[in-house]
Amino acid sequence: MNRRLIHTLLALALIVGLLPLALPAAAADCSVTVTATLVNNTGEERTGRIRIIDTNDNGRIVANTEAIFALNETKTLTLTADVAAGALIILNRAGMRLTAFATAFTGDPDVCDAVQVFIGDGRINAGLNQNAAPLAAYCTRRGGIDVYDINSQGDGTLAFRVTAQQIEAGLALAQQTGLNQKIGEGLFNALYALTTNELQLQGIFDYNPADAGKVYNFIMPGDTCAVK
Repeated sequence: MNRRLIHTLLALALIVGLLPLALPAAAADCSVTVTATLVNNTGEERTGRIRIIDTNDNGRIVANTEAIFALNETKTLTLTADVAAGALIILNRAGMRLTAFATAFTGDPDVCDAVQVFIGDGRINAGLNQNAAPLAAYCTRRGGIDVYDINSQGDGTLAFRVTAQQIEAGLALAQQTGLNQKIGEGLFNALYALTTNELQLQGIFDYNPADAGKVYNFIMPGDTCAVK
């Protein structure tokens, strides 16, 4: 073997040694696929949703899928996402009939077993940790939001409603000014457009003496109710 070949081989070995190794991406501790089949027997157009929220972060939505259902239409929603302990899977069936529902988990059993599932009535601020919420908000068929005040008996009274146009304008103004904007209010409840392009529901716990005066907040993506 001549000297030039030896030098060439040594140089190649040095270059290879300096190159970073391509390591496989770390797998999530737990992932889930959720499927739900709904039949719209409500008499009007409805939107069904599957979402995953982080109960350790004020109910922040971390994954979402949705579909508009025409009258008498049947569809299957599917959502696949990585989840962590404390995650909550929510099916918002919007009053439609549920004919099939399944969750398939893969990953660390300790993490996957700590994920909960909740099938709600369609309210935006749904979840096991939302049972005592002083308000309930629902997406309207045209992309707006109706907010109901909840009394001590669990009965709801319409507090206010905002249109899709009001939401869009509020989010745009928050971006332009760098200031959160109040979009609507009523019965001590309010909806804000945040500078983070999110929406925040706010209410007052006024029916439970133990929580009297405490402020309730629920944050969601700005396009939660957008008609797509």
